[in-house]
Amino acid sequence: MKKSFQFYLFLGGLFFTQFALAENPLTKEYKRFFNEQEYAGYWSKNVNISVDEDTVSEEIPIKIKFNLKAVEKVLVLKVPESGYDDEGFYSRECRDDYVFVAGYTIDPTKNVSEISFRMRSRCLGERKRLVVWVRTSNGKYYQGTKTFRAYASHETLYW
Repeated sequence: MKKSFQFYLFLGGLFFTQFALAENPLTKEYKRFFNEQEYAGYWSKNVNISVDEDTVSEEIPIKIKFNLKAVEKVLVLKVPESGYDDEGFYSRECRDDYVFVAGYTIDPTKNVSEISFRMRSRCLGERKRLVVWVRTSNGKYYQGTKTFRAYASHETLYW
């Protein structure tokens, strides 16, 4: 009885440690960039991401528009995918695609309403996901997400 109790106590501690101490890469980058100890709540509005999905190279044009005043910091992350496409085929190229991180520190008095840049990817045609966090000068956080596919000019779309 005592041995089984100790065993279940060990399993419970192991389970708690796995989930309590594990931190995903998004949260880790968020805390590091914004210099926060805890993951703060955010509003999921006012950040619009547009992507030119009909790109002709591995550089994908991205445009982020803010419906906010006094934007102070912006963090853009491309979330890596598993390497499996929708049909279940595995691609090492997609799994090992570039991890994209862009951070912008902006003077809040300039009221920046748009940021444009080009994101590189070796894995065209497969799902990509962008996560954008914005902090305003009053300390509020906003988030925008976009899942998309980018196709090169030589690729065919099948619907």
